[in-house]
Amino acid sequence: MIENQLDRLNMQQPDEPPLPQPWTSQIEGELREFRAHYGQEHYRVLYRRSGNLLILLHLIRKTTGRVPKRDIVTAKARWADFKRRMDAAKRTPPRAAGHSPIGSSLSAARRKRSAESAEYRRERERLEPWEKLARAVVQLRMRQNLTQEQLAGRIGTTASAISRLESGQHIPSMETLRKLAHASGGHLLVGFEVPGEAAKHRELVAI
Repeated sequence: MIENQLDRLNMQQPDEPPLPQPWTSQIEGELREFRAHYGQEHYRVLYRRSGNLLILLHLIRKTTGRVPKRDIVTAKARWADFKRRMDAAKRTPPRAAGHSPIGSSLSAARRKRSAESAEYRRERERLEPWEKLARAVVQLRMRQNLTQEQLAGRIGTTASAISRLESGQHIPSMETLRKLAHASGGHLLVGFEVPGEAAKHRELVAI
């Protein structure tokens, strides 16, 4: 889901470097592109950072190798509108861009879609644990300062396989997770959490 993948941007602190390719790339100045997908469709989100905020400016379907100039112009115009409103003596909230999550918070967009669609709720619930795992893999790779290609080489797979794992749409095997941990010089910890059991009874096993 696009919303899940946008969460990766929110994992970052303002002083951290942008997510590396294939997740983000520089478009022009501080304007950046974040790539996401929804099912088989691929999308681009043009954004800029404003202090602690990530300002999502324009969402488009990815159909070309480069971002079309007209879409860059649209993103710049929305950034100028945002700055004008925020710099005014009496602030006014930015305009929402149609029915997309651009212009509204991710949590608000999710609540709205969850209230409207039972199918959407079920899909979010199904993907949530794998999305959390994907975030952990992304963070591990970034702490190790590795590209997807370099991490893939360490565990004997392909960069596209790492990309699928980091998308949160793919359920990895225990062996893949074990290799990821070992490639970083660590171990995979596995345990069971049973409702009603005290924390002292939980045991983690290093694999």
